[in-house]
Amino acid sequence: MLLLGLKGEQLVNHYSFYTAFQTPEEYRIVTKGRTLGTLPADYPLTKGMFLIFAGHRWCVLSVDQQHKVVDVAKAAAGRVPKFSGNGDLIHDHIRQEMYRLYTSDDVPFFLDATAHDLLSEARANFARYSLDKTPVLAMVGKRFCFAGWEMW
Repeated sequence: MLLLGLKGEQLVNHYSFYTAFQTPEEYRIVTKGRTLGTLPADYPLTKGMFLIFAGHRWCVLSVDQQHKVVDVAKAAAGRVPKFSGNGDLIHDHIRQEMYRLYTSDDVPFFLDATAHDLLSEARANFARYSLDKTPVLAMVGKRFCFAGWEMW
């Protein structure tokens, strides 16, 4: 018979105990005492770093590791945050829609002003780098950026 202590019970009663895949810790994102939402973090969150959350750039003011709470303030500028990930596959329909959006003048009705500006910037860069003619953006040494769509 195995008897668990208080800490052991907390571990085995947590939803991630039985998962067959690694799940990142979830942190509650808070600003001025108001909860914005939760963020799965698979890298350490530290004071002074920047993150993108809910369409805005935030500066981390403090991190409470024990309670999984991150206090943030809006940031006008700062270093672009690094994103991790396992490079999941993107369905062809998503790529086709991206290509269609970049090559058209259509503006989805649901875009707010910030999203509209970002779409305009993306379209300008799409044209600037002639991504309608080639999926390869740049090649430097052994590194390159690949735009991942065929020419439909």
